[in-house]
Amino acid sequence: MPGHGTVRNLTAAYELIARAGLTHSRPPFNINYVTAGNRDVEVREEVAHVTPFATLLHFKKDIDVVQPRVLLVAPLSGHFATLLRSTVRTMLPEHDVYITDWHNMRDVDRKHGRFGFDEYVDHVVKFLEVIGEGAHVVAVCQPCVAVLIAAAVMAQNNNPRSRAA
Repeated sequence: MPGHGTVRNLTAAYELIARAGLTHSRPPFNINYVTAGNRDVEVREEVAHVTPFATLLHFKKDIDVVQPRVLLVAPLSGHFATLLRSTVRTMLPEHDVYITDWHNMRDVDRKHGRFGFDEYVDHVVKFLEVIGEGAHVVAVCQPCVAVLIAAAVMAQNNNPRSRAA
C-alpha cells in the first residue's frame, strides 16, 4: 500500500509528541507564600497523615490567627492534586488548608489490598479525624458522593469529628 511508511512515521511522531507532555510524577504545588491579613507568610507543605494510597497534605502557615480547617478532596481519576493548585492558593489566605494527595495506584503494592469505594470513604473519614473536630470539607467533582457518604457515616456513628465548628 503506497504511503504506508509515511503513515507509520507520522503515527510514531504523534505518539512521541503526546508522550512529551505526559508525566507520571506529581508536579510541585509551588505555593511558597500567601498574603494573610496584611502580611506575606511562608507556606510549607507538611505531611499530616500517610497511607499506601494517599498522603494528607497540610499547607502550614505561621500565623497567630485560628482559621477554619478545610479538607479539599481532590479527584482520584488520573489527575494529580496539583490540578487544584489555584483553589488551594485562593483558600489559603483565610483557611487552614489540607488536601488529599492520592498516590498513583499503579505504584501501590498489591499487598495493601484493594482500593474501592468503601476504602475511599474510609480515607475521607480518617483524614477528617486527623484534621480534627469542626473541619469543613470541599469535594471537587468525582469525590462528591464519597464525601457525602463519609459525612453520613460519621454522623450515624456519632463520630465526634463530625460536629461542626
